[in-house]
Amino acid sequence: MRREAQAPKAYEDLICEHGAPNRTVTDNAKVLTGHKWTSINRRYCIESGFTVPHHQHQNYSEGEGGNFKFAMLKLMHNTKHAPLSYWCFAANFLDKVCRFLSKQSLDGRCRSEMINGDTPDISIFRFPWFTPIWFYCQVSFWI
Repeated sequence: MRREAQAPKAYEDLICEHGAPNRTVTDNAKVLTGHKWTSINRRYCIESGFTVPHHQHQNYSEGEGGNFKFAMLKLMHNTKHAPLSYWCFAANFLDKVCRFLSKQSLDGRCRSEMINGDTPDISIFRFPWFTPIWFYCQVSFWI
């Protein structure tokens, strides 16, 4: 999307590709409460919900962001050799790992398995996210 006005079309494309959710929770933005958005929700029988204004601590995304930050701190703390400047690589790794974690509410399956129907390949997680690699480099200069 390049413009906010493209949100309803992107929302409808997402519904066609992955299926309609039971409920959408928005932050009362005009584009998310407008005529087009409402007509899409009515067409696909999707319940609309709104977050509590001026109380971000009650919003779902704020809690998830806090959980992600806690997981990041735990990952960085438990990794002995990783420098703090590599936090962006740790966040990237943790984001990938979270997609493959099973959830009890999904009967022990992960989100991507429920959406796509196939078991994801977890062989990319054979090695830890940060491992120092020692190598020998012989440099010779000929003058």
